[in-house]
Amino acid sequence: MSRPLALPVLAWVLVGALAACGSQGAAASSNAGTTITVGALSNGAATETPITVKAVEEIRAKLPQRIRDSGTLNVGVGALPAGSPPLQFIGTDHKTLTGSETDLARLVAGVFGLKAEFQNAT
Repeated sequence: MSRPLALPVLAWVLVGALAACGSQGAAASSNAGTTITVGALSNGAATETPITVKAVEEIRAKLPQRIRDSGTLNVGVGALPAGSPPLQFIGTDHKTLTGSETDLARLVAGVFGLKAEFQNAT
């Protein structure tokens, strides 16, 4: 696998594993993580679910230092003017992006130890 593809593929696999485990279960983790709410403000189109994601330092270390220092992962989405449900759509507050793509981006950012910030465009 080429190096440019390795990190995104690893992130997808990791996010899938995290999503499958979720924050439910009898065993509680001793290490705090970032709680990410998926399906937020979706007006019933999705179940609002908090998922705790721990940063994975081995993956985070592969990011450029300037991105780690910024604390944010900038993600471009094409959800204007009305979104593309179920991939992305505007939440009931008329500003929060939700949907499968934006929720997945939030989870990936959590694995990187970052907060996802979305740049919405047509």
